[in-house]
Amino acid sequence: FFDASGTRTRTEMMEAVIESKRRATYNEIAKEFEVHGKDSTWEYAPHFELYRLIRKTRSDRGSIDFDLPEAEVVVDSTGEPIRIENRDRLDSHRLIEEFMIAANEAVTEWALERKWPFIYRVHEEPTEQAIDKFQRLAANAGIPLKLTGGQRNLNMILADLVRRIDGHAAQTLLNMQLLRSMRQAVYTAQHDIHFGLASKAYTHFTSPIRRYPDLVVHRLLREALRGEKKHAPRADEKRLKALQEDLELTAEHCSYRERIASEADREAIKLKQVRMMLKHVGDEFDGKVLGMIEAGFFVQIQDPWVEGLVSRDSLSDDFYTFDEEAMTFTGRRTRKTFRIGDAVKIRVLRADIDKRTVDFGLVTQEKGSSKEKGAGAVWRADKPQVPESRYAEKPVRRGGPQAFLEKVAQGGGQDRRSEGGPRDGRRPARGERAERGERPSPRGEHRPGKSGGPGKSGPGSGRRRQK
Repeated sequence: FFDASGTRTRTEMMEAVIESKRRATYNEIAKEFEVHGKDSTWEYAPHFELYRLIRKTRSDRGSIDFDLPEAEVVVDSTGEPIRIENRDRLDSHRLIEEFMIAANEAVTEWALERKWPFIYRVHEEPTEQAIDKFQRLAANAGIPLKLTGGQRNLNMILADLVRRIDGHAAQTLLNMQLLRSMRQAVYTAQHDIHFGLASKAYTHFTSPIRRYPDLVVHRLLREALRGEKKHAPRADEKRLKALQEDLELTAEHCSYRERIASEADREAIKLKQVRMMLKHVGDEFDGKVLGMIEAGFFVQIQDPWVEGLVSRDSLSDDFYTFDEEAMTFTGRRTRKTFRIGDAVKIRVLRADIDKRTVDFGLVTQEKGSSKEKGAGAVWRADKPQVPESRYAEKPVRRGGPQAFLEKVAQGGGQDRRSEGGPRDGRRPARGERAERGERPSPRGEHRPGKSGGPGKSGPGSGRRRQK
């Protein structure tokens, strides 16, 4: 029960069954809300009013509301991807999220009041070192972050920052890095806080048909509720101790399986994205620089919603240095700089299903093209090749390799070099050499096949961690 300010005043627990009044999708309700949102007689007007109240209450206490991009994959009857989009987060989604958070907190506090064994969802406070690193990154992105006071102030400061960066060029990067700065939420039988939600007591209760910890919570609540209704004496200490030990093992197992399931989810989406890009090798797209690592920078394209790596080796017009603090790539000779949020044009170079990687090449203006003469631009995709300023061929001394080749051409000598090697007296250019090593996985922190974050799939396609 909630009062007019959105504050929960009472919790009543009962065994019940669901009676569906209507079958509708999030998109359908969102469209109705756009039309009837201001109509107080609309059947869902009270629901949205309560949603606004409890959302404000949660925001005021310092709950951090991450708004991360999420890929939505549409496949045909054979499982082949035909469309990948960025799934919009609608008010209809947020309404259900708020109601679920409220229910999760209510049942947790109900169990705590009765000192009943329970499974909690715990999210510990981030380490000082992790926050310091994020603070430097935010400052370099032009978002000052002053950290003062204790845990409550930290919650409020970070929640305010997430609101301030809405629409900023580095929004996705900063949201992802902030999420990585925090510890991973886990299931445990020991009560503790949920830092991200600024909640003193939290669990997962609302999805027993798809999440095992929720089903365990339902069983625990049912046992406690039936005991109260029958006015039965509280279970003895031996029974409670055994139950507590079982719950600790169950919570640990559920946390482990959750990590595996999250990784499988990311892998499935990344696989569909790579398969989608196989159809677009050689095609050009507009995109934005999303993130950076030492090996290159990631570019997000909108349709299809996929990100790929532009490797530093493929930037052939100059030698670029990476500044991790400022998150920039700067040309040593031209001083050309790539920053987070820069709009770029790319061409799809490779899509590797085994490695789950997509490689992009920048589409740049050719040196000496018509644009330099005042006409339209001529475009090409950068590939690893020899910058003239660094590897231009130099005259060779008389009697050197060039003279030897001339002698061979005149029939006065024999070319003893191995068959298939270069015949023009020069070393092979970088673009002619075999590529070495694996491409780094998106986001740059994990190799393919490893878990982590927003995961290896990158700043634009990782999915949110479960709250």
